Amino acid sequence: MTWGLTNRRKQIQAELATLIYECHTQGRLSPEEMMCLLDILAALLDQGDTELANLLRRWASSGMGEKDALDINEIIRVTLVNTDWKDAFARAKGLELIRDLVSELEKEKEKG
Repeated sequence: MTWGLTNRRKQIQAELATLIYECHTQGRLSPEEMMCLLDILAALLDQGDTELANLLRRWASSGMGEKDALDINEIIRVTLVNTDWKDAFARAKGLELIRDLVSELEKEKEKG
């Protein structure tokens, strides 16, 4: 059973990595964005980073497309791209900043 799940996880990771690479070759992602997404994919699937996954879900549901939130969203995007997700200290600092910014977006959404 575990072997099947591991195999499926590797297949999903390979398919997502291919999709990310294709987006880059089509000019839809910069090299930095491509590497960021590949690092995040590894953090989520290889390391089981549930905190990062939860923050990304919260960010997606916080109204990230709202005009009022564009500055905060840009800071989150830049933080995601520029954080070295393989370095524990950098990862912790990046998560802390993103957590604070997502909380701010959620507060703004509640105010309506």
